[in-house]
Amino acid sequence: MQQTAKVQTYFTDRARLFDALYEEENAATRAFNKVFRRPMFTRYVLTLGALGDLKGRRILDVGCGSGRYAVELALAGAEVVGIDFSPEMLVMANERARAAGVQDRVTFIEGDFIKWAGQVEKRFDVAFAMGVLDYVDDAPGFIKMMADVADEVIASFPSPTPVRMPLRKLRYKMRGCPVYFYWRSEIERMYRGASLNNLDVRPLGLGGFWVHGRR
Repeated sequence: MQQTAKVQTYFTDRARLFDALYEEENAATRAFNKVFRRPMFTRYVLTLGALGDLKGRRILDVGCGSGRYAVELALAGAEVVGIDFSPEMLVMANERARAAGVQDRVTFIEGDFIKWAGQVEKRFDVAFAMGVLDYVDDAPGFIKMMADVADEVIASFPSPTPVRMPLRKLRYKMRGCPVYFYWRSEIERMYRGASLNNLDVRPLGLGGFWVHGRR
């Protein structure tokens, strides 16, 4: 609970700054993103591509943030539920949904997925979490909870690197937010432990993986 509170504070305080990472306002920003934030854009493309025909599908966006994924999926015909514990993120998510005219196909919930998952009755076709497992201290348990409410689970994971990992750990420690890293073998083991097989594992570059598992 203490770790969750730290992560919640971190993202609430930096909600609009984090959302701005997806914007490419000038040539310098585009050049920086192309090298250092490429995994963010790569996992976005991979996720939307893996979901296929979205008409009538129920999608759960865990750690939905400002709703960039959720709104795009709703525009493609999906029924989307997004959950996030940052109220500031959800303000932006609702604004984005209204601007896109998909507020009737997207539901945003303020809360902790770990608590919420145990109360869900309806199953989803797919649950995904992008940039979330970086901050979860029990990744196997988290993936299992996602598998308990969905037939397919998609997630991104940062992996250990000799330079970026220690620098990122130090940076986040100074900001009071924990961050975790995973080897590919660990990721595959936690997916299979949640009865998720038929794994599609894609390297994201600069130390990370995008993983799609199905029952």
